[in-house]
Amino acid sequence: MKQVHKTSLLTKTANCYRMAIAVSMTVLLGSCGPIASSGGLKIGSLLPSTGDLSSVGQPMIATVPLLVDTVNACGGVNGKPMELVAADDETDPTKGNQAMTQLAEVDKVAGVVGSFASSVSTSAVDVAVRNKVMLVSPGSTSPVFTERAKQGVFKGYWSRTAPPDTYQARALAKLAHDKGLKRVSTVVINNDYGVGFEKEFVAAFKKLGGTIVNESKPTRYDPKAPTLDSEASAAFGGKPDGVAAVLYAETGSQLLKAAYQAGLTKGVQLLLTDGVKSDDFAKQVGKTREGKFIIEGAIGTVPGADGKALKALTTLWESKKNGARLPMFLKRGMPPRS
Repeated sequence: MKQVHKTSLLTKTANCYRMAIAVSMTVLLGSCGPIASSGGLKIGSLLPSTGDLSSVGQPMIATVPLLVDTVNACGGVNGKPMELVAADDETDPTKGNQAMTQLAEVDKVAGVVGSFASSVSTSAVDVAVRNKVMLVSPGSTSPVFTERAKQGVFKGYWSRTAPPDTYQARALAKLAHDKGLKRVSTVVINNDYGVGFEKEFVAAFKKLGGTIVNESKPTRYDPKAPTLDSEASAAFGGKPDGVAAVLYAETGSQLLKAAYQAGLTKGVQLLLTDGVKSDDFAKQVGKTREGKFIIEGAIGTVPGADGKALKALTTLWESKKNGARLPMFLKRGMPPRS
């Protein structure tokens, strides 16, 4: 049985989100050309092949070499092959900082695609700026980056191809409102992504006339916590009409499963976001005693690529992967997923 989720409300606001890696690489070619004027271009990727976001990181990682191969098939950069150095940030800010330092100061890359997690990008961007290495993120959506960019902190060495959570949070609030939800609680991962999204969602939902059940004591979970039972109880226990859950797949699935096992999910509309968009998320959360997916009936939002960009990526992917299906995370919207 499939998970039942709705497609994204962000129809055009996230230009080429599913093409994020390829777009990032193209930007790097334009931005870092002068650096590589005496030779080919060496770039890096800083993405999660392990950790909390590995299920969405791995498809992105597999996409990066596609553009590198395409560029090299056309003669490379300055007549020399383009080089790629891949690093795993492990969805961990400390590990991400260490990996970025290795890429910038040891591998001497001209630019880096990454990171996906806002918390990891926050820890990596100072290394990028210090070493004058362009860092382009396909998914760090925290509004904090917009504020820091306006302050000139990044000095032009950081950019992103996904929109800030300001837009998606407003879309999710409108979705909740349109579904007739009056009382909603929130539960978010305690990092830049979760807290930034929470702030924007709460403001938008209240503006639409809704009530945030746990506004005075927001539920934020530590991804390294041994259990998430108390957080599940806090989010689902106040008899809300719905719960806006801003999660990462690995730990978020544990939280939602804990809420189900505690008997708290019945009659509560679950609202999900792009942080858990993967082919396997419903399986990670698990099934009910009746054999249905626990998160069946959940709805949510996710930025999407326009049709032309998605078609180009799909064609390229299938030609290089022997006709294999493009991973759901790289597609626009979400058939059955958040």
